[in-house]
Amino acid sequence: MKNYEFNITNWVSYLIPKQLRNQRLMAFVNALITPLQQLNTNANDWANSVFYDVQFNGQVVMLEHLLNDTFDNTDRRITITDGEPTLTPTLRNKSEARPTIIIRNRIEGGTSNILRPTSFARADFIVNPNGANIDPAKATAIINRYKIAAKSFIIN
Repeated sequence: MKNYEFNITNWVSYLIPKQLRNQRLMAFVNALITPLQQLNTNANDWANSVFYDVQFNGQVVMLEHLLNDTFDNTDRRITITDGEPTLTPTLRNKSEARPTIIIRNRIEGGTSNILRPTSFARADFIVNPNGANIDPAKATAIINRYKIAAKSFIIN
C-alpha cells in the first residue's frame, strides 16, 4: 500500500533553530504536534483502505478474493459458481391449442411477435461458503457494492 506518513517530530525540530533546541522546548513542541501525528496516521490508514476498496470490481475472481479476504482469510474456501438455469416461460395464444412461441397479435393488424427462448436463472451466480463462517447480511452488502447492477445472486 501507499505510505504517506512522514516524521513530523523531525520536521518540526529542523524548523527550530539549533540554539533554541533544548529538552524542555522539544517536549513542549512534541506535546503540541501529537494531534498532527495522530491525524497523519488516521489519514494514511484511510488512504490505504480506499486504495484497497478501489482495486475490486464485479468480476467473479475479484468478488471471490474480496469475500475470502473478509470472511475466510486463511483457508479461502468461498467460491462463486454460475446460477442454475430454469425453464423458459412460454406464452401462447389461447385460440391456438398447440405449444408455440409465436404469438399472434390480432389487435395490431395480425403481426407476429416471436419470443426467443432464453434461460431465466433463479440467480445469475451463487456464493458457496463451503464451510466458511460468513455473516449473510455483511456478505450481501459487500456483493451488492461490487456486483454488476443487473446480476442477482444467492448465498447457499
